[in-house]
Formats: sequence, C-alpha cells, structure tokens
Amino acid sequence: MATRILVVEDEPDIATILTLMLETAGYEVAVAQTLGSARHVLAESTPPALTLLDVALPDGNGLDLCHVLRRRWPEHPILVLTALADPATARAATAAGCPEVIVKPFDPDTVLASVAHRLGRARAA
Repeated sequence: MATRILVVEDEPDIATILTLMLETAGYEVAVAQTLGSARHVLAESTPPALTLLDVALPDGNGLDLCHVLRRRWPEHPILVLTALADPATARAATAAGCPEVIVKPFDPDTVLASVAHRLGRARAA
C-alpha cells in the first residue's frame, strides 16, 4: 500500500503538479482545496503519513490546520508551501509546529527530497 499524503492547496495548477510529482514518486495523494475540505478528509480517514500545506487558503490561514494536526497527532510531518517568502510567515509556521517552509515557486526535487526526509524521520521516531 502506498504512503498517503494530503496536499492542501487552493491553486488547481499547483495541486495538479504536486499530485503528479508525488504519484510518480510512488505516493498516494489526497487533495483538499480549502481548510474545510482538509478537515473533512482528516475526519473521514486514517491520518495521512504527511501533509503538504499552503498558508493562504480561501477559507483561512493554513497554519491554523497545523495547530489542529499537532494536537491530534504531535509527530505528524507537515511541510508548509507558501508564496509568502517573508520572515514573519516562517516564524508563524515554526510557532505552529511546522518548521520547514518551502517557498513557491518551488523546485520539484526539493519538495520530493523534503517529503522523503520528513517521512524517514517520522518512521524513525
């Protein structure tokens, strides 16, 4: 069974790119375009192995979901993807329990390496 990753991304083109990249690398991907749909996915199934999370979503700040995930699954790996390349966003992500921020536009190899690294750390814990 493939490792499942939740991609929370409101831009359809970016969500499609991430899905294709991750599926090509052998992962199973679930996509949510809003915080509400991400919460729905998380409530209806076992937790994904990792969450890729955008910050600016149509129904709120993705970092709010970081807090929810940390309360439910403290060791759950989360990678933040954002176009907000400023120190305040990085500090807010770290404070929310998401220390790794990948800035858009992103390098696909960097994303895949970060996913593999986070998943390896989660399995070792």
